[in-house]
Amino acid sequence: MKLEKKFDVNCSESTFTVGKEHTTAELALAMITVINSHWGDGWESGKKTGHPKYKTTAKWLKAHKEYNDGIYFPWSCNYDTWIYNDGKELKVNTCNNDPWDELEIDIRYNNPNPEDYFEIPDDEIFLDLSDMIQKTRAAIVKKIDDEFKEISK
Repeated sequence: MKLEKKFDVNCSESTFTVGKEHTTAELALAMITVINSHWGDGWESGKKTGHPKYKTTAKWLKAHKEYNDGIYFPWSCNYDTWIYNDGKELKVNTCNNDPWDELEIDIRYNNPNPEDYFEIPDDEIFLDLSDMIQKTRAAIVKKIDDEFKEISK
């Protein structure tokens, strides 16, 4: 795997791009596979139990490898992951605390400062892997905000 990496060590956000020879489904599958391989009951136990939604999500992504629209999932370490196809390349906004160097896909890192995050239109459609429903980016952000308000009560 070829990897170009630039990052700010004071920041957990990360952005990178992937060539258009891959689909968003292929990239999402590779990313959730990396996350799943490190998922466990905590640092102390050393148990790696796997992410609870990995099997069903991976099965869908494998069966729909041609899917190439936006994909969202909330399972990356500190920040949710957005995979956006702008027609030229795949753009990813995610967290740099996951070991993306283990991806079996060539990625090109960008500066992960929040102001350098890829801008994604609010009306862009994403498949939300947490419930397998397509929604606009604005609807997903509203869902996140509503859930946060609920747990903050």
